[in-house]
Amino acid sequence: MLNLQDEYTNLLKELASLEKEMFHYNLWLYENPELPRQEYRAAEEMSSWLGKHGFKVVKGVAELPTAFVAIYQCGSGGPEVGFLAEYDALPVVGHGCGHNIIATSSAGAAIAVARWLERTKTEGKVIVFGCPDEEYDGGKVPMIESGIFTPGLSAALHIHPGVVNRLWGWTPSATSMLMKFHGKAAHSAYEPEEGINALHALLIAFRALDALRHHVKDGTRMPATITDGGGAPNAVPAYAEARIHLTAVEKEHLLEVIEKVKNCGRGGALAAGAEVEFWEGPIYDHMLLNKALGDRMNSHFMRTGMKTLPPEAGTASTDVGNVSVTVPTCAATIEIAGPDVKMHSKEFAMATISQKGEKALKDAAAIMALTAMDLFMDELLREQVRVEFLAAIS
Repeated sequence: MLNLQDEYTNLLKELASLEKEMFHYNLWLYENPELPRQEYRAAEEMSSWLGKHGFKVVKGVAELPTAFVAIYQCGSGGPEVGFLAEYDALPVVGHGCGHNIIATSSAGAAIAVARWLERTKTEGKVIVFGCPDEEYDGGKVPMIESGIFTPGLSAALHIHPGVVNRLWGWTPSATSMLMKFHGKAAHSAYEPEEGINALHALLIAFRALDALRHHVKDGTRMPATITDGGGAPNAVPAYAEARIHLTAVEKEHLLEVIEKVKNCGRGGALAAGAEVEFWEGPIYDHMLLNKALGDRMNSHFMRTGMKTLPPEAGTASTDVGNVSVTVPTCAATIEIAGPDVKMHSKEFAMATISQKGEKALKDAAAIMALTAMDLFMDELLREQVRVEFLAAIS
């Protein structure tokens, strides 16, 4: 019979032996940021690291070239626990959302737990889900649709860097959209009347979006950027493109907003004489909480000396929400900087490799690893998590 407190200590020793590796890959990801669905080097580095520690890696899952699944099986059966690794970055600010910490803490925790399973001869399966494109178009959604998150998974664990220590609460529903305007090229001075200005169509659509913001429900967000505004100013732009992220408290209202935003695009195209087409990303689901799992993760925040704030409804969305309605999931935020440092900024990216950021990386790995160990050892906890999950989705 294993002594729980002794095994906690032994697992933390395993993690301590992995610190240099975790810091190395965290810094590497920081120095080599890649945009969503372009994380080729990051996926290769992370999967290679896990492969060196005995994980069997399957690359390109769900027809996503930068997604992977890494599995460590001890024995022939036992519970299954997963870790959600993200590694996409943002334009300009790099890892301003801290996904380098998410990836390295998830992999580090998984490696430590795999070692513990072997040392104690505990049967079970550790899975690292290499999840691309959280920032734009929900890489976890096609992974879910392809059946990668199986019903046999006892839990999926996730810790995100932030400015407080807190278990995640409810999150709003969201999606992304591309507006693509097609016009007609012409010389801006010689014969501008022959052109159809795709950028003008986009700008008119943006003015309509600004008006629409006054007529949506509270909590609705519609940030947008121009991703292609044409080329030389002396050429009428034949193509223009915008990316829009839509968030709403209610999924039903989100669907209404999507259609209204499309009407803004159609109006801009009609006014300028252009054509418009739309591309829509998947819808991010609300985060489904699991109290039994959250309480256990919270206990390990306290074990590492951290106080946590109570969960609260958020304003940002995530495709972790889609995982949470597929398998039992627990997610949290861990502090790497004070509230004066804003997420999605260069300053926040720099915080991920600071002394405080590296401590948070170690602590996040420890919290997830200890929670995973509890799931492997505690059959009653697994049953409580399962029953609560089934009741919530029924």
